[in-house]
Amino acid sequence: FRQQAKSMLNIVIKNNNQFFNLGFQFLLQALFPEYSFCTQVTASLNEELVRDADVVVLDLCRGEEFVCHPELLNRKPGLLIGVVARLNYRGRGALPLCLKEIVFVGRDEKLSQVIAKIKLSWVLTPPSAKEKLALRCDSCPQRTLSPQQRIIAAAIYQGLTVNTIARKLSLCNKTVFAHKRLIMSKFDLRNDLDLVLLLRHLDNARWVTKDNS
Repeated sequence: FRQQAKSMLNIVIKNNNQFFNLGFQFLLQALFPEYSFCTQVTASLNEELVRDADVVVLDLCRGEEFVCHPELLNRKPGLLIGVVARLNYRGRGALPLCLKEIVFVGRDEKLSQVIAKIKLSWVLTPPSAKEKLALRCDSCPQRTLSPQQRIIAAAIYQGLTVNTIARKLSLCNKTVFAHKRLIMSKFDLRNDLDLVLLLRHLDNARWVTKDNS
């Protein structure tokens, strides 16, 4: 008998680490042996790349799960996986609408738990689903930076010290420190490295306004 052709799954993985990408591909192939795979690996996403993806895997820096990902808004229903450094049981109400169906897995989480989560999410959001709720971005709970926070965040990203930022903006040091603490608290950041990594993402997404004056 002729072997029946397998259905195709379109996979998009956002990560520039080769070992991570290969590992996740092997994991998905073990999870879904009844499918053939067409996998694209990328360092950044765009709407065209993810529009027809059945599975999208996002390697998220800390805090990135709270901001808008407009390239995901018009993708077809499917499996959205977010890989995070540490699970902190984020409430769904805190997530932007474009990530409301995401399943989070921790980098140090047990493989059995990762597999169980992905299988459950696949059952709940099958790629053949025809209905998708219209997303109203005006009511999205995404977290953003205020104009003053954008300026200070951009200065931090450029490597300026708090003292330099305060002097440049004619503010006291305590005010700059307070804004920095608010930014870190808003995005659940633990340290300066988390902050820089998130600002890098926001800069790539053109969310941080650079002050070149």
